[in-house]
Amino acid sequence: MSPGQDPDTGRYVIATAWECPSCDVQGRSLDDAEAACWNCDGQVTVTARPSVRLEQL
Repeated sequence: MSPGQDPDTGRYVIATAWECPSCDVQGRSLDDAEAACWNCDGQVTVTARPSVRLEQL
């Protein structure tokens, strides 16, 4: 793939990496909904939005 080409979008999904300051836990969400802490269901701070290969899930 040359530097000017876009990656094949069919093989990737955008994830949301986050951390919960209340619980001091981290997580990753794959759905389009608002990210929430898996421990307390509270608000989280989004730390990254990486594209993840579907084969890595």
